[in-house]
Amino acid sequence: MKTLLLMAMMLTGRAMSCCAQLTLEACQQMAKQNYPLIKRYDLIRRSAAYNVSNIKKAWLPQVQASAQATVQNRTTQLPDKLSSILAQSGQTYEGIGKEQYRLQVEISQTLWDGGRISRQAEVEKRKAEVEEAQTDINLYALRRRVSDLFFSQLLLDERIRLNAQLQAMLQSNEEKLRAMLQRGVAMQSDVDRLRAERLRAIQAGDELTAARHAVSRMLALFCGVEQADSLVKPSSEIDTDPKTNERPELQLIDCRLRLADAQQQFLKSRLLPVLSIFAQGYYGRPGYNLFEDMQRRRLSFNALAGARLSWSLSSLYTRRNDLHQLGVQREEAENARELFLLNNQMEEAQQQAHIAGRRKVMQADDEIVSLRQSIRRATEAQLTHGTIDADQLLQEITKENEACITRAVHELELLQSIYELKIIKGAF
Repeated sequence: MKTLLLMAMMLTGRAMSCCAQLTLEACQQMAKQNYPLIKRYDLIRRSAAYNVSNIKKAWLPQVQASAQATVQNRTTQLPDKLSSILAQSGQTYEGIGKEQYRLQVEISQTLWDGGRISRQAEVEKRKAEVEEAQTDINLYALRRRVSDLFFSQLLLDERIRLNAQLQAMLQSNEEKLRAMLQRGVAMQSDVDRLRAERLRAIQAGDELTAARHAVSRMLALFCGVEQADSLVKPSSEIDTDPKTNERPELQLIDCRLRLADAQQQFLKSRLLPVLSIFAQGYYGRPGYNLFEDMQRRRLSFNALAGARLSWSLSSLYTRRNDLHQLGVQREEAENARELFLLNNQMEEAQQQAHIAGRRKVMQADDEIVSLRQSIRRATEAQLTHGTIDADQLLQEITKENEACITRAVHELELLQSIYELKIIKGAF
């Protein structure tokens, strides 16, 4: 029983999700989450985490093993007089051998590195931010594709609705003419004209339905849902003048500047010394007891431990060029910001003008449709009284339908322009 109840709940939930009305915002969010590129964020974070982890492992004890064999032209020897005196007492010192061997292991632990490790880890994090910002730009381009599909489907829905009205209008007038034909006040050719026009409207409706199905299917694939048949028309009463620009391109530029700052801090840390402790042991000859090795040439184990302060000044050779290069990177980023803002402002101005133009054009749309409806009704009355033929009625019906389509196109173009402006400003 529980299994049946669970299955029923799942089927009900799926049915509700299929029949739920989708807003443009919901489609944008679902498309973003469903787009394969979204997986890149996790890949970037994981890669950055691995790199940072590897960098911080420099705080772990470092082990270094080495082996060497050398031949020297001179070695440590006792003075001849001292060797003669020792020889008289029966002690022989052959001196250090010219062939020397060493198998060595050294363990070191960094105590202070001037912030080099932490600065390098910060650079890796900033690089990951730049990659994520670039991914944001690639995903942001998806918004226009989803918006185009969304408004295309809304326009097709409106045209299908108007086509159905046209078919109903033609059907009604065709029936009137058939009745008039039976009374002998109309001709068969008039009925045929209306029927032919109605059949053509049916064909156009079938084409619109097929196009609508294709667009709806593409939108559903983008959103990752089974169906995207029911859409909510957005409201035109929204802010068309966003005050802030939140485009991801600007965020990418900010990330590039933060990366340059982190790289400069890393350059500073390379100038500081490194303090560490170490322990060193080797097996070979000669050992640390040179007198014993001069008396008996044999392999021995030797060890030492201590602290080391190392200061590499080689980074000074390239420091000036490195700083100049970072300066160039900052200038390039600021130049990219200026160029983007200029182009963005031009796009915004063009879109604002387009919106204003659409609003002005739409002021006459309702009146035009109302007039066309009035003219068509008057023409129908004239046809009933036999003062005009079917061709004139068809012309007025077509003009009314075209006026309705034009009004719907203008309305949806205005809505799409408003949301395009939001996309331009990064407010959507």
